[in-house]
Amino acid sequence: MYKKVCDVILRGTKYDLVDIPGKLTTEKSSLWIKKDKDLFNDEIEYIPWTDFNTYRKCWGVSINQGNSINYKYDEWEIKGHTTVNITLNNVNIFEFNTNSLEYAFNQAQHLIYKLQELPITLDNLLEDIGRDIFYKGLPCKIASRTVEGEMIINPDCKDEDLDSWWNNFADPWYNDSQSEWLEEWKSFGEMKVNILSEYIHWYRNDREIKLNKLKNHLKKGT
Repeated sequence: MYKKVCDVILRGTKYDLVDIPGKLTTEKSSLWIKKDKDLFNDEIEYIPWTDFNTYRKCWGVSINQGNSINYKYDEWEIKGHTTVNITLNNVNIFEFNTNSLEYAFNQAQHLIYKLQELPITLDNLLEDIGRDIFYKGLPCKIASRTVEGEMIINPDCKDEDLDSWWNNFADPWYNDSQSEWLEEWKSFGEMKVNILSEYIHWYRNDREIKLNKLKNHLKKGT
C-alpha cells in the first residue's frame, strides 16, 4: 500500500509522488514516482524520487502583450495590454492584467510568494470545493475556483437566516453606491472573491462560529 504525497512534473507530464513504507530508494527514502501503464509498459512502474536539485512544485509565468481595438463614440480606440498567467504544475491558477511590463514581472514574483502561503491545493481547482471558510467574519462554503485566481463562495447558514447573513455582510463593508452589486450577489446566492483576499479565514470550527455569533449580538446590543 502507498500514500499519495503530491503531484510532480517530469518532462511536462504530471505523475503521482507516493510514499511506500518499507520500500526504500538508494537514498534511504520511501518516496517514489508512480508511472502508470501506457502503450510501452504493461505494468505500473515505480521510479525513485530525490529531493536533491528537484522541484515538487513547478511554477510558471506567461507574459503576453497585445493591442485591442474598439469603436465607440464615433471613433476608433486602440490600447495596449499585458496579460500575466501564473501556473503551478501546468495548471493555470492566477491571472492579472497591466499596462506595464516591469510591473508584470515584479507583481508575478510577489504573487507567487503570497500564493505559496495559501493552505489550499492550488493546482487542483476541484479539491477544496465545499470547504468551510469565513469571509469577512461570516461563514461561507467554497462553491468553485477559477483559473483567474478567484473563487465563488456561498453563505453557509439556514434559509431563514439568509437575510440576516446578507445584512451583516453589507454593513459595514459596503456603501450605498455598491448596493447594486450586493443585490445581484444576493439574487444569485453567491459572490466572487479573490483567493488572496485578506478577508478570507481558511479555517473554521464550532468555537469560531459561536464567537462570531456572540460578536454580532454584542454589536447589535442584544
